[in-house]
Amino acid sequence: MHRRLTAVWMAAVLGITSCPLPAAAAMLPENANFEEEAQEEESFESFGYEEGFQTEADAGFLPEELEDNEWTRYQNSAENNGIVSAKLPLAEDNSVMKWATRMSSGYTNSFTPPLILGGDLYVQKGSKILRLSKEDGSVIQESEPLEGNAGYGLNPLTYAEGLIFAAIGNGQIQAVNASTLESVWVSEPLGGQTISPIAYADGYVYTGTWNSETDDGVYFCLSIDDQEPEQKIEVKKPVWTVTHKGGFYWAGAYVEEGTDGNDYVIFGSDDGEENGAVLYSVCTQTGEVVSQAEGFQGDIRSSIVYDQGKVYFVTKGGYLYRASLENGQLDQVIGYDLGGMATATPVVYNDRIYVGVCGQGNQFDPESGHSMAVLEDSEEGIALAYEAEVPGYPQAAALLSDAYVQEDYDGDGVPDQRVYLYFTYNAGPGGVYCLSDEPGQTEGEAKSVFTPPVGKRQFCISPLCVDSDGTIYYKNDSGYLMAIQSAGAYLENVAVSADVGEVQWSEAFDSGTKEYFLTADQAASQLTFTIDCPQGQSATVDGEACDGTYVMELGDEKEGQIEIEVTDGENSASYVFHVVLQENKPEAVKAVEAKIDEIGSVTVDSEGKIADARKAYEALTEAEKSLVKNYENLLEAEEQLKVLKEEREAFVSGRPEVKAEAVSYNSIKLTWEPYENAKSYYVYRKVKGGSFKKIAWVQDLSDLSYTDKTAVTGTVYYYTVKAASKKWGEPVYSKYVTDLTAKAVLEKPSIGKAQTWGYNGIKVTWDEVAGADGYRLYYKTGNSAWKYATQTTGTSYTHTGVITG
Repeated sequence: MHRRLTAVWMAAVLGITSCPLPAAAAMLPENANFEEEAQEEESFESFGYEEGFQTEADAGFLPEELEDNEWTRYQNSAENNGIVSAKLPLAEDNSVMKWATRMSSGYTNSFTPPLILGGDLYVQKGSKILRLSKEDGSVIQESEPLEGNAGYGLNPLTYAEGLIFAAIGNGQIQAVNASTLESVWVSEPLGGQTISPIAYADGYVYTGTWNSETDDGVYFCLSIDDQEPEQKIEVKKPVWTVTHKGGFYWAGAYVEEGTDGNDYVIFGSDDGEENGAVLYSVCTQTGEVVSQAEGFQGDIRSSIVYDQGKVYFVTKGGYLYRASLENGQLDQVIGYDLGGMATATPVVYNDRIYVGVCGQGNQFDPESGHSMAVLEDSEEGIALAYEAEVPGYPQAAALLSDAYVQEDYDGDGVPDQRVYLYFTYNAGPGGVYCLSDEPGQTEGEAKSVFTPPVGKRQFCISPLCVDSDGTIYYKNDSGYLMAIQSAGAYLENVAVSADVGEVQWSEAFDSGTKEYFLTADQAASQLTFTIDCPQGQSATVDGEACDGTYVMELGDEKEGQIEIEVTDGENSASYVFHVVLQENKPEAVKAVEAKIDEIGSVTVDSEGKIADARKAYEALTEAEKSLVKNYENLLEAEEQLKVLKEEREAFVSGRPEVKAEAVSYNSIKLTWEPYENAKSYYVYRKVKGGSFKKIAWVQDLSDLSYTDKTAVTGTVYYYTVKAASKKWGEPVYSKYVTDLTAKAVLEKPSIGKAQTWGYNGIKVTWDEVAGADGYRLYYKTGNSAWKYATQTTGTSYTHTGVITG
């Protein structure tokens, strides 16, 4: 049976020919099938434009283009294939955090991954677009409030033709002048979440909406030109729309430039519980579905990647799929069972496919067996090369660097074609991992290239953004935007000892920190610096060559400093060490410093240790307080504790907003809004006078709904949903509503036919109603009251004895 869908497109007044329909069905595997869309099966609606569909965005005003644009869209690729040529950090010990800036307090009021335009960073935070410095993350410019907000901020903005396109919720896109950050237009509200990346091609943008697994979502096309420059919030109507039950979630599109004179936009859908996911191919000029494939396992929740005549995508049901594409026609679909949920857009390179896979346990548990899968891609099919274990679900798209493919690592005189895959993972500490891979490789180990410092560690579902210098920009749920760069020339470690007493550091040595303050015993006469450089690098101390050990003689000045410069031949870095000689610290000062060190990573359970350290510090004299070198750590711990306590109090004192509605004779669907910091939800049910009993535990935070399929028709049930979280240590729970009711009801029978039966009878037939045990029939004449006719278990009844005429 053909799926009926509604497609809306611009009127082709100038006589533009619609895209051709496919001539034959494609050959698909058992779990997918192809449907040729018959034109009469679709319904279209014109929006009444008279200028017709433009092939370029030249019908209205467009602002000036920015220059030096390094990252303009999701994966920085029209093909959604995240491949870069920058040399990125290769290991934890040669990466350093250039800067970090706090942008939000958590994931629910977050900001988008950045773009790099005109030498600056651009993010959407809440209802504003911000321009940030690449050098330190400071805010340079911000827009006026948009007509909506970024929500969770999972996808980056999109830039094209001097405009920035922002998803603002309620099924809307807002266009902003990239230079002035002034609004240009706002698309009309279509309803639902706009959580798919925004694709751009030839003057048009494309994205989709999502409401729920059982509600309609819309994929839509917008022209980007400004028809009314004097109107800053000009309402932009879609050129066309395609509607699908289940909607579109993380469903970024690829636009094919056909050789037949037409362009085609390819995107996937959710499965809609019953209808199944669909891979659509739509003619961009008309909005007509020209080809589609079905039968996929689970929701298509990745962008569509294009490579050499084929498209690739993954499903939440745990499958990787590939299909051929030519002039909009989808063919030769094959699938591979990954063995676990997949929602990260794949990377395709040199006949290999890279995709993150969720383990078999809880998707938020680092020990559930998550992995990065590496697969061989050939004309014969898709086969697993190997899987590399990852301490968290790689839920966001990865990037592949081909900067090192010409390197000869094994010394055989032939380039090894080695690539490096970079990705985040949705678990703490929320850093960046890397996997090296070569053709023919059958095993590999994913390794950390960056671990956020304490205070910046959290879950992470962010794609990466990189510049031409190899700096990585990304965020995690801590609310920080971080810039990570290759250390280049750097020191691996510096140790300092004194001939008398111990040396106190202002902070532990880290390759990325370039200045330190050291305190030594007043009786010390010299300090010995042991300097460790990476292989191939050398160091100087105050301009003199150093072989790894430097002795600093301490004179009568009581203080001094040295500068260690390290070089790798091309780059150099300087580290400054300030030395102050003081009397031995009083035991009370040492005790306070020890108490501060004992605090460690801050949780709500750290309150006692923080209070003890504060009390001990306040007991010191002012002179003694000045000797406490880690006091800043205490201040930071107190601030972190304050935020955690406020978050926890808000969590336990609030309650999720829940709705309930009957969807069939024995099913009631519950939906609720995201609850900040929730990691899962418990669903409860009771009847009047009873007690709430748990009926479900929902851990998938991307679909906040549950359908109770065990309801008895006509019974009134009370439902509630309670949020749960372990963010603050032991599990805590929100409050919950107690007065939400719903009952399952039978659908209204639909009488299909009433016809004369003999000279004095009328035969009535109706459709069977699911769950019905029987049917009662009533009749009336004229304006009289309804009268009972009969009760039956069938779906037809002949009423005899009626009066002719």
